Amino acid sequence: MPKFETIKDGDTLYDITKDRWHGWTYWIVRVITVHPESRSALVSWNMNAPKEMGEHSLAKLQRKPRAKK
Repeated sequence: MPKFETIKDGDTLYDITKDRWHGWTYWIVRVITVHPESRSALVSWNMNAPKEMGEHSLAKLQRKPRAKK
């Protein structure tokens, strides 16, 4: 879980989830711009249209995908 201060424009983060049928899956989240004054960032989740994501939502993302166990 990255700290907000370490997230930079152009970073790639991962939204990792686990479901009961498929195991671990992840989605790519690309950081387009970071807005330190509002503690948010403009991100593109899974190559969709960019949207604002707050500090709390960004804290749930990971720096690299987790290996399957």
